[in-house]
Amino acid sequence: MKIWRKWFTLYIYSGIHIGLCVSLLTAYTYVFFQIDYEFDFLIFTGLATWCIYGIHSLKGYRKVKDSHLAFKFKPLSDFARPIMFLTAIAFTGTCIAFFTLSKEIMIGLLIPFAISIGYVVEIPVIGKKLKELPYVKIFLIVIVYVWVTAVIPLGISPFFLGNDQMIFIFVIALYVFGMALPFDIRDEDFDYESGVMTLVHVWGKEKVKTLSLRILFFLIGFILLMAYVGQWNFQECFSLLAVFMITLYTVFTLTENANDLYFSFCLDGTLALFFIVYHSYTVFSTPG
Repeated sequence: MKIWRKWFTLYIYSGIHIGLCVSLLTAYTYVFFQIDYEFDFLIFTGLATWCIYGIHSLKGYRKVKDSHLAFKFKPLSDFARPIMFLTAIAFTGTCIAFFTLSKEIMIGLLIPFAISIGYVVEIPVIGKKLKELPYVKIFLIVIVYVWVTAVIPLGISPFFLGNDQMIFIFVIALYVFGMALPFDIRDEDFDYESGVMTLVHVWGKEKVKTLSLRILFFLIGFILLMAYVGQWNFQECFSLLAVFMITLYTVFTLTENANDLYFSFCLDGTLALFFIVYHSYTVFSTPG
């Protein structure tokens, strides 16, 4: 394996990539509404996501390493120790960053924290992990992502937000849902082995992929409507439209046998594109 591919594989599977992407999506919420950055919270979201995904990768590998799905986790077997080391760094950083947050943000994190714990730890009352409840896995992911990247930056509680902010949260929630559906297609066999039922197990891969595409088409039309009625300015609408169209193309061209690195780098990467496209527009539209 070439040295650059080794570093790239470690970057993806350790959780660094998704951590960076989630942090940039959170930053996009701040810049979209012209709110001063909470840098301590941006650092926390990046480190916490990195840590959670690192743990998830290691747990996933250990669960299937002796099954017929082990070949899908071959890169993890090659990088298990470096990922453990990097996850330990992320965990330490997350703990330190947490205590730099304001009390309001700490309270706001209770909901995503409770869901995240219940996602991986069995709940005594129901005798299952939350993700093992039929068909709820993707909705848990959407709630956590949107709560962290949009609700908290906009004011901790969604019950005290204006129409503009609620529309934005709706758009991001629907986008995360549509973007995450292809991951359920990828993980169909792994989820089945783990006792997790998703929409793919009911509707099949093609119908779930079609649903993802229809959601993205709807979002494109919705943002065009927002631009027409003047809800958001051109830069804001452009940053959303550009990412929705890039994601639409990415999902459309996905195949069942697509490389896992492609899934993770390209689809997770779209979360960061909102912030990148928004600032790219600023740079290229500035005279001189």
